[in-house]
Amino acid sequence: MFLLTPRLLPSPPIYKLDDTYTATNGTVTFAPGETTKTITVQVLGDTIDEFDESFFFNLNNATIITNQAIATILDNLAPALG
Repeated sequence: MFLLTPRLLPSPPIYKLDDTYTATNGTVTFAPGETTKTITVQVLGDTIDEFDESFFFNLNNATIITNQAIATILDNLAPALG
């Protein structure tokens, strides 16, 4: 696997129910032999019980088999009782 200065660009959501995360962009550079990188996305907390939500990351200018990754924001609230 060889990567040439890939750029991190989040895809727009297919639908938007609320503001779940802060959009970001930047550059991710892999050193020779590196196969993983951590990408930080600021998740906006709330007190609403909701389903898990997902979004895609696309790597541009990369020479790899799959240039898209999916991230899932897990709901950390228990449903209200009663």
